[in-house]
Amino acid sequence: MREMLGPPARLAVARGLPHATLDDLLKQALVEAADRSHTELPPHRLVNRITAATGIHRREVSSLIAALREGRAQQPPASRSHASELFTHWRTDRAYCDRRGSAAELVRQGPAPSFESLAQCITRDVHPRSLLDELLRLGMAAHDTELDTVSLLREAFVPRVTKSGCCRYWDETWATTSKRRWTSCCATTVATSSRPCLPTA
Repeated sequence: MREMLGPPARLAVARGLPHATLDDLLKQALVEAADRSHTELPPHRLVNRITAATGIHRREVSSLIAALREGRAQQPPASRSHASELFTHWRTDRAYCDRRGSAAELVRQGPAPSFESLAQCITRDVHPRSLLDELLRLGMAAHDTELDTVSLLREAFVPRVTKSGCCRYWDETWATTSKRRWTSCCATTVATSSRPCLPTA
């Protein structure tokens, strides 16, 4: 299981997806799998059975089942991270915008308006320098080291994923395809047989 989660976890980090987004996606997948396993149950029993099988609260299960039935489960959940919130705040807060309403170039440190004060508006649990490094890594901002100023590079929060990073992800995914098929086969066998005999890898 750990080997299977490695490649998508690295892609999530490259895309700047926070844990909360991945948690929502995993809950959707768990509920969908449990729903398919209990198609014979009436609706009033289905929620309780899925809650027992997954450990997800009944209210969340009900909401996710409704989303599945309405086709809304295919829509990715909103991505909210400290970096994305900082980006949005920078783009919309007039104190950090220029006369044209665009995100202003900010000095890195000092009193407002500075990148440091902007970062502290979002969170004090993460150091402003760490948030800056994350924006730089995602290709969302630029740091002028001579002037020690920071500026945004994009109009929307669409993190850059390098070609090498994508290729590495797909290479790793392809390399583990046979393992995933074997794992899926084992999971299906265990789930459907009272005396499972696992296939060899």
